[in-house]
Amino acid sequence: DLVGTSDPALNVLYLNRAGREITGLGDRPADTIAVPALHPEWAGRLILEQGLPAAMRLGSWSGESAILDAQGREVPVSQVITCHRDAGGQVAYLSTIMRDITERKRAEEAVQRSGARLRQALVASGTGVFEHAHDTDTLYWSPEMRQQFGFDADQAIGFADLLARIHPDDRPAFEQA
Repeated sequence: DLVGTSDPALNVLYLNRAGREITGLGDRPADTIAVPALHPEWAGRLILEQGLPAAMRLGSWSGESAILDAQGREVPVSQVITCHRDAGGQVAYLSTIMRDITERKRAEEAVQRSGARLRQALVASGTGVFEHAHDTDTLYWSPEMRQQFGFDADQAIGFADLLARIHPDDRPAFEQA
């Protein structure tokens, strides 16, 4: 995890070894860099416009942003910013912890691609699917499944609605399953 601190003007005061390695700061003094220079433009704006104001107002902020590595590539991070105040209530310094979430993002993208391929296959085959949430007795129906069973796109459908459309001879086995 990258751990760092800055003064209220966003001049870096401290950057731990992991932060120095990922950013390429190396042995240079931390105060030679400003916080915005560590981030891609969009993440810098997010931090300046949302993260810091929230941290100063509420004491802390957390969200997803990004940091630039030593080669200038974006590294997605989960970030927490904390505002530390002096005895008089003035901002003394800011601290942050950033965790690299590259692998989580890759896994999320793989799941999204897989889901997109499954949706394409279901649409191409005309196959419908549903999912039953037992705790709320609600069903998610794919558009194809709704069409096959004759339900409107915005119609709420419960488990009883599904059972009513199962042939009476098949109902005991369906309910058992």
